[in-house]
Amino acid sequence: MTRADKRNRRGTPVALFFIVVLLPFSLILCNRNNPLDPDAGNYSTGTNLLVDPGFETGDAAWQGHTSGGRSIVNTGAQSGTFCEQMQLSPYPRNVWQDIPVSAGKVYSVSGWVKTLTVATSAHILVLWHTTATPIPFGAGCIKIDTLGSFSGTHEWAKLSLNYYAPASALTAQLYLECVSTLDTTGRAWFDNLSFNSH
Repeated sequence: MTRADKRNRRGTPVALFFIVVLLPFSLILCNRNNPLDPDAGNYSTGTNLLVDPGFETGDAAWQGHTSGGRSIVNTGAQSGTFCEQMQLSPYPRNVWQDIPVSAGKVYSVSGWVKTLTVATSAHILVLWHTTATPIPFGAGCIKIDTLGSFSGTHEWAKLSLNYYAPASALTAQLYLECVSTLDTTGRAWFDNLSFNSH
């Protein structure tokens, strides 16, 4: 056997190991770090499309933010001075903001939630619509994603997920809600929301 034959016999297993094992693994790692991968977890990158994401200016972009049982309070914020508070009632409590989106694009959504004796649940939803002037859950609502929910009593906790905007989506609504209950002692707070475009 020549020296060249020996080198080839030694090199073949190494080459096969790289092709069969390392190359697919490296591709997986690259995909996980891609900011356009909904599973990548790059929630804090990009441009936040929300107006007044921390309720610091009381902006009217948050619809229903001062309706019955809902208020912007200056105590106990996750950070900054203000946060949105909801007092539970026999009627749903909800606050939302409309965000123009592009179908097929990835958006990173996050928000902080705190609860006190919530008998039902306090949650954050993303409603996707085919119209530029949507009504929550109304005609043109093509998909509903749940960012997360809490019940009982919880200190501030962050919810974060990435989403592809569905085909034909024109608008998303970041929707904060407390489910109705006869036990009206519960309260929930929301703060520092983000809807990031990559």
